[in-house]
Amino acid sequence: MHGIMRAKDGHRNVNFRYVVGPDMQLPTKIMPLSYSPAETDSLMDLGERDAERTIYNLLYKTEEEITNRIHSSLEIRFYNKERQQKHEESMRAVFNKFMNREIHKVELGKQKKLDENAQKEARHGPKHNSAD
Repeated sequence: MHGIMRAKDGHRNVNFRYVVGPDMQLPTKIMPLSYSPAETDSLMDLGERDAERTIYNLLYKTEEEITNRIHSSLEIRFYNKERQQKHEESMRAVFNKFMNREIHKVELGKQKKLDENAQKEARHGPKHNSAD
């Protein structure tokens, strides 16, 4: 977090909106690259679970997740209330645009899969269950 805050302070015109971090406390070491294979596997599992939770929240709790991100301690704060409100509206618009684009990609992928299955069925006939 300290590195992120320093980067934000040194690059005030950059929007660090996609900073993602774990919800849980991670183990620390003096030599960060000295984790054992078991520790590495555990950290990978934690990261995967955290990523799955974030994706779920973005897809199914979009407004709540957007609000949490806008009010994150990493987000820029303005002392001028009007400027803060404009900033939050802008962030909400960016997140909504991003989410709409991602949801559109998912829908296109689903349609492509349905089309592929329909083409296979047209070539090979419908699948029959062996119990039929």
